[in-house]
Amino acid sequence: RTSHEETSKRCIMFVGFDDVLDHAFEKQRVEMYAPWFAVSSHGVCVTTDARCCTHLVMPRLKMSAKFLSVIARGGVPIVSPNWLKDTVQKKKWQDSDSYWLEDAEGEERLNINLESLKERATSDPLKLSAPVFQGCTFYRHESFAMKRDEVRVLIECAGGILLTETHGAPADMIILTNVLPKKKSEGSENFKDIHWLKRCILENVLPRTRVH
Repeated sequence: RTSHEETSKRCIMFVGFDDVLDHAFEKQRVEMYAPWFAVSSHGVCVTTDARCCTHLVMPRLKMSAKFLSVIARGGVPIVSPNWLKDTVQKKKWQDSDSYWLEDAEGEERLNINLESLKERATSDPLKLSAPVFQGCTFYRHESFAMKRDEVRVLIECAGGILLTETHGAPADMIILTNVLPKKKSEGSENFKDIHWLKRCILENVLPRTRVH
């Protein structure tokens, strides 16, 4: 019996390669591995869109909007470059589960547990909980430390909706900002910073308390 990974097209996204400057260079990175990719029975493509990638290739852990978006989506293997190298060398797609990224130093530095992320990504889709931001509405304040397009993709991957204006917004709309209210007042609990956002995605929880 042929697995889904063996029969589906791979759409690869690269994160954490310091010399990867743009999409064109990323495409060259894949093509340089071997002409075998071009004639692979099911092909391969490179993307910079976390919403459609099937595999995330990283040489080491790096906190980024793309990385968080992939985590929010769930079901996407986070693999080391050896997955591609061995695939080319053996001329057969290797099982991505055997190439999950290992980076103990990065885990400690960024307070990330790769094993728990792997468990979430490889879980039965039918047993997964709803996306962490399902039913949530967001607005990005201009002070927020992440670009608007990056926030939009991240929120969408996590099941939420990002509004472009506050007029007519629901009362429980979450406002993403770098400037949190110093005093508690009506609605102040709806202001959240990037630390809160990262925690929600990485821990797959929706805390309503401020995170510093």
